[in-house]
Amino acid sequence: MKHLLACLLLAAAALFAGCVDYDEQITLNKDGSGQIEMRMAMDKESYQMMEEMSAGVTQADGPWSSFSREEIESSLKDRDSKAKLLRYSESEEGKDKVWEMAFSFTSFKDLADIGEALDEENEPGETPFTFVEQGDGTWLFTRALDMDEQKAATPGAGAEPEMTSQMPPGMQESIENLDPEALAAQMQELAKSMEKMAADMEKQQARMEEEGSQRKIRFRATLPGDIVESNATRVEGKTAVWEYSLEELFQMEGKMPALTARIKK
Repeated sequence: MKHLLACLLLAAAALFAGCVDYDEQITLNKDGSGQIEMRMAMDKESYQMMEEMSAGVTQADGPWSSFSREEIESSLKDRDSKAKLLRYSESEEGKDKVWEMAFSFTSFKDLADIGEALDEENEPGETPFTFVEQGDGTWLFTRALDMDEQKAATPGAGAEPEMTSQMPPGMQESIENLDPEALAAQMQELAKSMEKMAADMEKQQARMEEEGSQRKIRFRATLPGDIVESNATRVEGKTAVWEYSLEELFQMEGKMPALTARIKK
């Protein structure tokens, strides 16, 4: 499951990362059940730019179109999941567009179901969360932020797909039969789109530089035991908290380590 963080890591890797706040809270019980809550706030102007840039590229209504109560509940039902959508809201707060969601789960399989419901690209059964007993009797909680790295640690994983230079069926014929005037018109439209995109990117870059230190990404994990070791930025009782400004994430160049906390039940 690449993004229980509700597409934040997608956004963080893309142009509009500097205008997103994300907060995730997972509460884990001893039996593996629990709740997960997510809140994402995105600059409305950036959201509008994303919609404009995606227009005509995908069939979706917008970059967050899959985030609707009906579609999420339907997706969970199709998977016969025990996960439940407890709360969902979409609103506007000041200059931000805000999504809030809360789910209950009975197992980590449910977490994988939630991930698939929020991102169709997630592979079945894939989840960034693990909670495993260690040899010394402690339990290690892990929240992976790079699923590709997690897969690479699995035997047989990480093989690159074979590339081919062969054109898709029918493409060669389409190119040969294309009207030169129509092609020229399409190229002009493409050039205009690229110019607008470049201007939007320049504008967005300025906004990123301005807001990068203000926008935050936060992960909280409340665990069923005393935390004896973690790489959290702070610990509050039985809750480990990882908090970073997006400016700090940019400096990490996408190499943010997995979040870990070891507990004694």
